[in-house]
Amino acid sequence: MVKAEKLSREEIGELRAFLAREPLENYEWLWVLESCLETPSSAVYSLGAGPWSAGLLILHRQCVWLRVENEMLLEDLLAPLPGAEVYRFYTTSPATVDMLERWFPHGQLSRSQLCVRKLTSSWRKRFPVEVSFASHSGPAQGELVTVQNGGGEIIAGFKVEQAVAPWYEVVEWNLAVSQDVAYWRQQAFGAVTAALLNRGNPVVVRAEDRELYNDLEGLGYREFCQLYYYVAAGNE
Repeated sequence: MVKAEKLSREEIGELRAFLAREPLENYEWLWVLESCLETPSSAVYSLGAGPWSAGLLILHRQCVWLRVENEMLLEDLLAPLPGAEVYRFYTTSPATVDMLERWFPHGQLSRSQLCVRKLTSSWRKRFPVEVSFASHSGPAQGELVTVQNGGGEIIAGFKVEQAVAPWYEVVEWNLAVSQDVAYWRQQAFGAVTAALLNRGNPVVVRAEDRELYNDLEGLGYREFCQLYYYVAAGNE
């Protein structure tokens, strides 16, 4: 039996530095590891020594982040899981999803797509809205963004933060309109994207539905990662 070892804060930092060599490929993991360093109740377990390729298990905010490719190691990796009626798993690996569906049957699977808009030398689109930023104490704490139409009416509100440098991620957004929703959503996302690009920040957005994904494609975004969310009973 291979024992999953709990990483120290120093080892978590080393793991994060290793994954940061390929930041887009490991975007989700870099974000959650950074959050773990700020959350004393979080824990990171690994199988084997660095570069930690055999398996990773992160317990963070009542969710389980899982990375393992060899199903023979899954039982060892899951050993530190606390007893729970319901488990909430996150993974970026379709192979890991297949294992979870066998080991924790009858669960509910959903997914979202991370899309990136890289920096561009030109931006030809124009949007009939105005964007204003209200900074918190720093990039990691986020910035609130207000989008208004030409008449000064608020169309949408966003929160963006630099979860993984240099990308700014749209972590929250809501529309303040009830008519022409699709139109104003596209205008708001386009204007916020343009404003961030003009500041020199590439942008990441999580698309949880096809309509938003289509809007983002029209703005030059490209999918680079899928995140799978699997909720299953822990006592089956």
